[in-house]
Amino acid sequence: MKKIITLLVMLAVTVGVSAQTSVFKKFEDLNEVTSVVVTQEAFKLMKNMGGNSPEAKEYQDLISGLSELKVLVTENQKIATDMQSSFNAYTSSGKLTELMRVKDKGSNVSIFIKKGSKEDLVNELVMFVNDGNSAKKQTVLMSLTGTIDLNKVYRLTEQMNVPGGEHLKGTKKK
Repeated sequence: MKKIITLLVMLAVTVGVSAQTSVFKKFEDLNEVTSVVVTQEAFKLMKNMGGNSPEAKEYQDLISGLSELKVLVTENQKIATDMQSSFNAYTSSGKLTELMRVKDKGSNVSIFIKKGSKEDLVNELVMFVNDGNSAKKQTVLMSLTGTIDLNKVYRLTEQMNVPGGEHLKGTKKK
């Protein structure tokens, strides 16, 4: 009986993790979507680069617990609407908590998190940016998973030049 329960728990965790990562996967291969996916293996490689300077050490600390970064960008309004729907469905599942929402001059930003084990740590951060104010009218969907320090996440997105990352400046878990 114990083996069956263990097997069911492992299956549930596997299904939960694959559902989490596959929600936005359908957009990755679309021609009108620019996608960047950084895997845990890439973060491990990045952690080993950069030397021993204080800046390199800070960067290594930033990426040490990350599992995946996924950034999807489109200017196609039909795809943007579909991204918004997928984002809304995912964030309303009850597994995520709204961290912040910003509406400014035609731009809308929504950031949700999955709580972690400590106050300033989260297991997932999902951000949706609809920049209707820019000339390109870009829509950005970003998912970051792993052990994420909200006090440092802006620095990571800044260093990796993630579109929409500037909206994370000053983000802290309340």
